[in-house]
Amino acid sequence: MSNPPANKYAFFLLISTFFCVHCAFAQSNEFQDLVRSIEAIEAQDEPPTDSLWALSQPYFSAKSDTIKARINLLWGRHYFSEFQFDSAKHFMEEAIGFYAKAPGRKRDLAASLIYLGHLCYDIEDISSAISAYHRALAIYEELGMQAEAGNAYNGIGNSYCYIAEFNLSLENYQKSMELYSTIGDSTGVSKVLGNIANLYTVRKDYDKSLEYYEKALKWSVNNARQRMDHILGIGIIKEETKEYDGAEAYYREAVSLGKEVKDYIQLAYTYQNLAFLYVNTDQLDSVPKYMELTRELAEKYAIGNLHNNLNEINHQYLFKKGLYKEAYELLKEVRAKSDSFYNLDMTRQLQEVEAQYSTLKKQKELAQKDLELERASGELGRKEFQRNILIVGLLFVMVLVVMIYRSRRLKDRANNILKQKNQQIEEKNKEIKSMEEAKSRWFINISHELRTPLTLIKGPIRQALGAIPSNDHIYQDLKIADRNVGQLQKLVDEILDLSKMEDGKMPVNLGRTNLTELVLNALASFDNAARHTKVKLEFELDPQNPVVISADREKINKVLTNLVSNALKFTHEGGKITVGLEVSEEGVALFVRDTGDGIPADDLDKIFDRFYQSTHSGGGQGGTGVGLAFCKEIARMHGGDLSVTSELGVGSRFELFLPGQRLSGADEIAQEEEALQLATPDIHEEPAQYRSVLKDKKILVVEDNADMRAYISGFLSRDFEVIEARDGMEGLEKLRAHTPDLIVSDVMMPRMDGLTFAREVKKHPTWKNIPFITVSAIGDETEKVNTLRIGIDDYLVKPFFAEELRVRVQNLIYNYSERITSQAEPQEEEISHEEKTLKKLEKEVYDNIDDSNFNVIRLAEAASMSERQLYRYIREMTGLTPANFIKEIRLQRAMDLIQKKVYKRTSQLSYAVGFPQPAYFSTVFKKRFGRLPAEYIED
Repeated sequence: MSNPPANKYAFFLLISTFFCVHCAFAQSNEFQDLVRSIEAIEAQDEPPTDSLWALSQPYFSAKSDTIKARINLLWGRHYFSEFQFDSAKHFMEEAIGFYAKAPGRKRDLAASLIYLGHLCYDIEDISSAISAYHRALAIYEELGMQAEAGNAYNGIGNSYCYIAEFNLSLENYQKSMELYSTIGDSTGVSKVLGNIANLYTVRKDYDKSLEYYEKALKWSVNNARQRMDHILGIGIIKEETKEYDGAEAYYREAVSLGKEVKDYIQLAYTYQNLAFLYVNTDQLDSVPKYMELTRELAEKYAIGNLHNNLNEINHQYLFKKGLYKEAYELLKEVRAKSDSFYNLDMTRQLQEVEAQYSTLKKQKELAQKDLELERASGELGRKEFQRNILIVGLLFVMVLVVMIYRSRRLKDRANNILKQKNQQIEEKNKEIKSMEEAKSRWFINISHELRTPLTLIKGPIRQALGAIPSNDHIYQDLKIADRNVGQLQKLVDEILDLSKMEDGKMPVNLGRTNLTELVLNALASFDNAARHTKVKLEFELDPQNPVVISADREKINKVLTNLVSNALKFTHEGGKITVGLEVSEEGVALFVRDTGDGIPADDLDKIFDRFYQSTHSGGGQGGTGVGLAFCKEIARMHGGDLSVTSELGVGSRFELFLPGQRLSGADEIAQEEEALQLATPDIHEEPAQYRSVLKDKKILVVEDNADMRAYISGFLSRDFEVIEARDGMEGLEKLRAHTPDLIVSDVMMPRMDGLTFAREVKKHPTWKNIPFITVSAIGDETEKVNTLRIGIDDYLVKPFFAEELRVRVQNLIYNYSERITSQAEPQEEEISHEEKTLKKLEKEVYDNIDDSNFNVIRLAEAASMSERQLYRYIREMTGLTPANFIKEIRLQRAMDLIQKKVYKRTSQLSYAVGFPQPAYFSTVFKKRFGRLPAEYIED
């Protein structure tokens, strides 16, 4: 273990500074920098170990068990790599203790136990190694981490092999190989097969050993390091079976692989094997070269046991060269060292024997005196008494052992029962989770099925309303149909919103909300309906003193609309509905009170349950039971509540309580409304220049639903030539035959869906610039963003109006034509200053792509900007934060390297693009591209 710096005053000053400046150092950048510095010690020729040790001191006494565990594990791994096993073991055991106390750190605890197992194996403490591996295995099996569990079984197999427990070793190797095979981990399977082959080599069963080495080589085609291990093992077998030519060939292949992967420790052993081989085959001219190569690597990498082997090789070499005197002197020197250890060991043994002899001698003298006294006194009964005492004592011990054994059996049985119960609970949870996922998929699918016919109903109705005079009786019928389509669409949206809430995907967009204005607008929208049913609408609030809070205006409006709609449904002619606001210090209560039928007492505690319908509702007015459940969830999302009081025959009162304080008065609201009106864009008619640009344009419509396809094609064919396709596969065929000016495509289709079709289009050099509009039943914002990232130009949610789609088509074609024309004209300046700056920033990231320390601060310095300026600039130009801008370039570079087949391992690829942790790299890569980098590499 390295000592702190000699200057104690400086050391303690450093510690004090750390405690004063950063109390919450567990979250600090300094700690992360320290971690990276300790991890990088091995890669440095003269690492600053002492200064890093001093910087680590505050973290050994941190409040966080996770921090203490992490710093102990880092230094434990360092001392393990430096062969300072006592220090390494101390720190690893400390790390294990702290991880055991830290909540949610089971994975880190298991990883620390694996390191401890490796260490104990290296120092030949095999029982401790097996214990550590078993503890790690239990955690990995609990977490369902199959690859890590396979590694633990492999460690146990190695440990049993070391102590010649070959059956137990094989049993654990088989379990390890089964796990690796299940998850398709070729590296793990190859490693275990090599270990089994080594086991048979130890047992001198060379045929079996060669059989397993051949299997291992097939699994390690893309892993040069493992191939080296297997080939070296085959070479050793060839040498032991006197097949020297074959042994030499395998050793030389192992040397080539060792240089390729830079495994210098294994390379040193290979050079040693070649030196032994040339001594045994009398090729003495080659011996000195390989002894020197072995010695250089043994000294450089502190491989201690190679020095003794080199002395043995050198002794045989000198003897065969006829240099008997030198060989004898070397042998004397080696044996002198051995004798010194032998004499020291013999001295210790003699001291132990002498102590044992002295004890036995004293016991014998005491026994002789007792015998003489016994004979002299003649007290034979005393001997019988002692015998009885001994028998009773033995019986007591036996009973105690049986009780302990029985207690252990009962405890093991209880643990097994508990384990089975936990497994049953876990399986039940998985089953419930699977059902929830299936339910969510059903909601998405049913939305697609409902929104498509809604579009086909709503679109023609709106077209007919525009073509029929308002005084026609058919016009009024169509208005009723249009309203009911809106109600159906509202119901579908509520069901989908409930599904999003359950999955935690429904965001709350808080903003300044004028509740007074919200209530007045809602009552105005229900005024005609109330007049028709002869129900009086009233409000209890002061329009001159508006109530403004922080809330999601859209969601609160849905609650209010739902409550007023329900009140109208159950209030009879001549009744009254009152809506009001009550403000208190705790918050604002929005209530809807009616004089309707009221709600039975046995229904009051169930009306907010989803899909619950009261059996008491008469007149066929019962709904789906979704609306009130949806409103209740919205109230909870705001930290409030929705409650009800009711009396049969008198009426009901629903109250939405929203916690919080009022935000502003009437003046500020008026200013906001004025600013909003000024910001509202004007709607213009179609520009005259559109008519020339849009003439003779072709539109490709890709839609699996025949009615929807006919509907879209019908209204677009008035202005364009329309080409139809039933799915993505047929769409690609149509593209090969025709080159359209724009593509309109559905998302959910058989054979090839719309997103896959869009990716194929954007990859093609001829089609990639064709404007592309996606029409989907899925209105989720995240889904929209993911779709637009593919390169799609516009996104339209069903149900939609025909005119809206027609206008979007016209705009895209017109803008694309203008862009093409603009690009064809000569430009005084090909690229703007902003684009040049952005390209400079991209180049700066590419130039530092493999530097994991390259960050936003360095990028800002390169651009001669402050961090705030850089943030605004990149956000404006790309829509990304600077950190995400750097990460996106790194990930794009990684995909480019994968496609060029530059790297064959995820870790190599990770380091090449500046991710120091391959596991984190795999996570963000999968989130960005949908698959793990290892899967792309394997393909």
